[in-house]
Amino acid sequence: RLDGLDEEQKLAFFLNVYHTMIQHAYSLLGPPSSLLKAISFFNTIAYQVGGDVFTLAELEHNVLRAPSCRPKSFFSKWVLPKSSYSFALTTADYRLNFALSCGSASGLAMVPVYQPA
Repeated sequence: RLDGLDEEQKLAFFLNVYHTMIQHAYSLLGPPSSLLKAISFFNTIAYQVGGDVFTLAELEHNVLRAPSCRPKSFFSKWVLPKSSYSFALTTADYRLNFALSCGSASGLAMVPVYQPA
């Protein structure tokens, strides 16, 4: 059960799920070739975990970054999901900016595996 995990365990678990989803999707579909395809990619690739189904965008913005401020741009208001999850992280962590790798050419060369501290 995900509700029984502490914040560090949830952070490590969901970072690993996020990177697994990215690698799985890229191996099946390849990376998106345009901005519109990337929006579709991150909003349609989904996994079922803990009894809920969530997309890459929901995992990033509604679970991992849930306690953070949402982007304020006009465009992001229409693109980012607004779901909420009982197991979402409750403490904002700036290190997510360095830990998340969406598989872009400028990202990490390898897939990190995280463990709770």
